Amino acid sequence: MAVMGFLTTTILGQIVLIVLGGVAVWIGAEALVRGASRLAKAFGISEFIIGATIVAFGTSAPEWIVSFMAQLEGNAGISLGNIIGSNVANLGLGIGIPGVIIATRIGSRTMRRELVLVILAQLAFTWFCADERIGFVDGALLLAGFFAVFAWILLSGRKRRAQVEALIPEAEAIEADEPKLLRDGGWTLFGLALLLLGARYFVIGAEAFAREMGIGAETVGLTIVAIGTSLPELVTSTVACLRGQSELSIGNLLGSNLFNVLLVGGSLAVIDDVAVPPGIHGDFWWMNGITIAVLVFALVSKRVVEDGNDVRHLARLLGALLGLAYVAYLITKVLQVA
Repeated sequence: MAVMGFLTTTILGQIVLIVLGGVAVWIGAEALVRGASRLAKAFGISEFIIGATIVAFGTSAPEWIVSFMAQLEGNAGISLGNIIGSNVANLGLGIGIPGVIIATRIGSRTMRRELVLVILAQLAFTWFCADERIGFVDGALLLAGFFAVFAWILLSGRKRRAQVEALIPEAEAIEADEPKLLRDGGWTLFGLALLLLGARYFVIGAEAFAREMGIGAETVGLTIVAIGTSLPELVTSTVACLRGQSELSIGNLLGSNLFNVLLVGGSLAVIDDVAVPPGIHGDFWWMNGITIAVLVFALVSKRVVEDGNDVRHLARLLGALLGLAYVAYLITKVLQVA
């Protein structure tokens, strides 16, 4: 009890809780994905379906579980802040950082479909939050939108099965290791337990830190929590871009943003009404604005044909602008606290 008191009542302890909770969430998500993927493989499910379902859900598991735990704790500021802040970070940092180093490639198909879908989903989420509360009907509509989009991704992805499977790094690891029910079931349960436990203490640390610093929980959710839950995706996407797989990277980031507003936001509202903190409305402008900026940058970028595919190359200057936009966003949050 003394240790827990130190962790929740001192700034150092709260930072330790946030860091250890975040690490536990990342490790738990990875273990869950690996174990569940191999279990699915053992039951004869194809790598494509595994990648499009278990792996896809797993990449958004940190945001989902942390927001869910925050909502159970009655802290809508952290749960909603995590969703919005993660979406801003995904595009501002996920495209901005590697975009400064190497020109980012966006396929016209991605630009016309996935990017537009993200914009529409985020605008719908913003609209549902405008009356200070997301209710059951709002959540049900968001979830319906998610399942419709997910079904479309599966159906359209099947037509490009070979290409999609080649872009799923987990598929190679799954195929290389023979599935074992006892081991893989154990890893799945271990990952789930660690994910839930880590998310709980991550939220406890974030709430205590917000109280200690005298700042709103939504500000912590929009910044520290959002960056923490998005960091694995940001690192993975940056590495993919540097390896010349920027289209895969952007597809992953856009998919995460869709999951956040439709699946995470929708499921929270279906479980219970979510109160929208008044101070968070300005952050919707940032979330939607930076997404629309990516679309505009893609439209004005150089258009080339590579391997028969229409591709847009975002100049490094545009990547720098996205990164600077995120820095400006963080500055506004700091100034609000000051």
